[in-house]
Amino acid sequence: MTIMRSLRGRLVAVASVATVLLTATPPAQAFTTYTPTGGPAVNLIGTGISLTDIPNGQTITCASFTMAGGVSSPGLSRAYPTPAVNLPTLASAGCTNTLWGPVTFALAPTWRLAMTGDPSGGLWPARLSQVKISGTIAGCAIEVTGVIDGTFAVGSQRFTPAAGPSGLGVTAAVGGAPCVAIDVVVGDPVAVGGYWTNTAMPPLALANP
Repeated sequence: MTIMRSLRGRLVAVASVATVLLTATPPAQAFTTYTPTGGPAVNLIGTGISLTDIPNGQTITCASFTMAGGVSSPGLSRAYPTPAVNLPTLASAGCTNTLWGPVTFALAPTWRLAMTGDPSGGLWPARLSQVKISGTIAGCAIEVTGVIDGTFAVGSQRFTPAAGPSGLGVTAAVGGAPCVAIDVVVGDPVAVGGYWTNTAMPPLALANP
């Protein structure tokens, strides 16, 4: 009986040590690089794209908002958040606001799409950078610049902006009284709604490292 107790005690001790070692083992190190392939053409078609000035609550919706370009150096590994795609061809149409009426945007190239971290559940953290949108709204010349953070799903080829402020904001509002009237102020954060889907074939593919 004493021998059995001793044996069981040793087995329990060994199991305990193994458990400690397993729980103390750090998780695998996250990747710091990624590799885009596919394309090389990329054609992002917007669905329900909108821009909302968060402080004044006004939203501009666009019937069409497209971005086109290509994969940058496909097959070459790069560090996060080095861009995977260059988007020099930008166009929007049918943009309007219920109070301000039609809005015409000038989209300054080149926007860039990058992955910013490892994927989770099929979604890659992603970012549109070098974003610049200019336009005149009811006599107020505005400029919106920054980045649009979101996710890219390889399966659906969809870039979806994050909800709420995503790094985009009003950087110029020139026009005096008209700008006061529409309550657009430099520094206002801008939220982006809707999503863009890549329709080019073959599709954009991503892998680590």
